[in-house]
Amino acid sequence: MYYLGVNDGSVNISRGDSKAFTLGAIDYAFLAPVGSLPGYSYGQLTVTGITSGGGKVTYSFDFPALVGGNSPFLTASLASKFGGTAFSSVTISSCVFDGSGCINPADNQAQFAIDNLTLLAPVPEPETYAMLGLGLAAISLVSRRRANKTNNV
Repeated sequence: MYYLGVNDGSVNISRGDSKAFTLGAIDYAFLAPVGSLPGYSYGQLTVTGITSGGGKVTYSFDFPALVGGNSPFLTASLASKFGGTAFSSVTISSCVFDGSGCINPADNQAQFAIDNLTLLAPVPEPETYAMLGLGLAAISLVSRRRANKTNNV
């Protein structure tokens, strides 16, 4: 998935079936609003997730320094930053540095590009494995009782 966020924009990501997901990795870059800017980092990519429990988690990644007025893509491991957190939705946006911090809205200059976003199915909770084990035990018990009834006849 390639996405270009311009004019202080953002993108909201969620599953069509409303199931939870975890984040893997993302490639990201800064889209300079004008050409020939010096080789600095001008802002951050911000990833904000709403957890399946309703909480909010945010992490920001510095954009790479411009090279020849252009930003190279960097890869960020979202899995290492967010762990196995299950999200119901994620919003990706950017901000630009000014004298007081990283801001958005920023007069339509907070622009970014993302690619190769990987979404993963969440790891099942321990309760899922417990329910699976109980179900298999019940099936085994029923099949054993049926076998005993057949042998006693």
